Amino acid sequence: MSRPGLRNSKTIAELFYQRVQATPECIAYEYQVGETWNAVTQQGYGDSVARAAAGFRALGLKPGDRVAMWGDTMPEWTILDLGALTAGGCIAGIYQTNTPEQAAFIMSDCQAKVLCVDTVERLELALAIRKDTPSVTQYILWSDEPYGHDDVVSMTRVLEMGKAALESGAASWKALVDAVSPDMFAVLVYTSGTTGNPKGVILSHENCVYNCRSIMEGQDFVEGVDSTIAFLPMSHVAEHTCNFFGRIYAGITAYFCPDMLKVGAVMKEKSPTMFVGVPRVYEKIHRRILSAVDQAPPNKQRLFHWALSAGRQMADFNAKKVNPGPMFRLQHSVADRLVLSKIRAQLGGKIRVLTSGAAPIDVEIIHFFRSLGIAFIEVYGLSECGGVSHANRAEAFKVGTVGRVVDGMECKIAPDGEVLLRSKSVFQGYLNCPDATGEAKDGEGWLHTGDIGEVDEEGYLRITDRKKNLLITAGGKNVAPANIEILIKREPLVSQVVVLGDAKPYLVALITLAAEIVEAEGLSDTAIDRRIAQAVEEANKHLARYEQIKRYRVLDREFSIETGEMTPTMKIKRNVVVQNHKPIVDALYNAPEEVRDAIG
Repeated sequence: MSRPGLRNSKTIAELFYQRVQATPECIAYEYQVGETWNAVTQQGYGDSVARAAAGFRALGLKPGDRVAMWGDTMPEWTILDLGALTAGGCIAGIYQTNTPEQAAFIMSDCQAKVLCVDTVERLELALAIRKDTPSVTQYILWSDEPYGHDDVVSMTRVLEMGKAALESGAASWKALVDAVSPDMFAVLVYTSGTTGNPKGVILSHENCVYNCRSIMEGQDFVEGVDSTIAFLPMSHVAEHTCNFFGRIYAGITAYFCPDMLKVGAVMKEKSPTMFVGVPRVYEKIHRRILSAVDQAPPNKQRLFHWALSAGRQMADFNAKKVNPGPMFRLQHSVADRLVLSKIRAQLGGKIRVLTSGAAPIDVEIIHFFRSLGIAFIEVYGLSECGGVSHANRAEAFKVGTVGRVVDGMECKIAPDGEVLLRSKSVFQGYLNCPDATGEAKDGEGWLHTGDIGEVDEEGYLRITDRKKNLLITAGGKNVAPANIEILIKREPLVSQVVVLGDAKPYLVALITLAAEIVEAEGLSDTAIDRRIAQAVEEANKHLARYEQIKRYRVLDREFSIETGEMTPTMKIKRNVVVQNHKPIVDALYNAPEEVRDAIG
């Protein structure tokens, strides 16, 4: 990034202002109405945000006031978000999947003054919990649907109020931007935690801008040319502080896709150049492609695997900066024309970088996408460090690691293996939780991540597991369940795995099936049993004896947010899984010895 104004911005409000000044005619984002895509320039975006900021002030928002946002990932969220930040407010995101009770906790905990919602249905849920959210005095409805309530105003009306204030000289966009200071709270990211109530991670403007700069500087982005899909929840740190703010910093166009089920269709239609997702997204793409190959005639299956092998060899040659020679280049060219390019076309045809974070991903999936000629970048970070602390780069990566530290980030490994981080992007603390803050951030400024990892001689970090997730068997062996779960999930038929065995004599697994694969391939119960048994057997071959799965059970449904077994960020709550499936878990351990071998 060579533009001094952007590089030297000290607040998110200033960063966005500088982006609009730098590339006013570039497309900031596109959104869909019916079948039509509408494009908005950076200047148009800026006009809306300036009006929103002045509108918030006209509504009485004061610097430091909290604005809660509850809705899908849409342009309206980002306009109100940036408007509130420019007016000096602090954003607290609420997941679309949160229950009214969970939403009420967040609004009450942060003492939100304003709540912005996307639909009348969600507005009515919010109004129904008013007694639990007394701090909220104003509701803003994104849609223009009429709603007769004294405390409810439409977003259109807020923008009209802001426009009037700007035109009359009662407010100035630049003056509002200049009034925001780096130490002001910008975002409250409520961790979805696997136990207890969520905690509000406080990120200041400095935290957010510093992390943005650390991630984006030196990357191979082209302003006004590169594009991506905005679909992850805005309440998650990855979409909010990394993707959303990062797009502003780098000048990347966003295609908004509030319906996650339509991401594949949008990818094909809009052909983005980059894509940021979580492992589950890539696992599904990988599964879908392999399932289609399994249904193809034998000759096409052989062609696919030959082409994929050629692609992987070329990726390895390129990574090592080795010339493969003219004969292999010709071979790879044929493989690309016949197979690899056609698979890339399913992803839009222009994807050059895929990024994954938030959870471990199988290295075989990384190799798969690299074989297609697409850079696959694994990153690592926490809400508490602003979003990203480590990242592989297209020109400097190591498969199986989450990369090296980003600029300005320090990392060290504690004696017990915990990853510690220190940077200007590390959070201010947990809102209303001084004890938890003291546990997470020590007196020297080191953030205790709770993750176990190791750094190799070249500075690449490998995360082995969560500190709290480590199992200690009855035999005293420490086991990282994530590694075992990834091995079992190499079978495309497996969608989710939870390995258990803390204080037990052996490990067991609860396994769920990918329904789309079962349906597409018309698998019988016998075929399913055989493939799952083979998957567990194959995984065990790569594990020490004490790490091997001795018993398992295939469940009749997937773990879900609705059942409380997963967080909104798709992390599995092991304690809830055990509680919900206690009879099955007990049977895996309590069955007579002669019966145990038949369990599966």
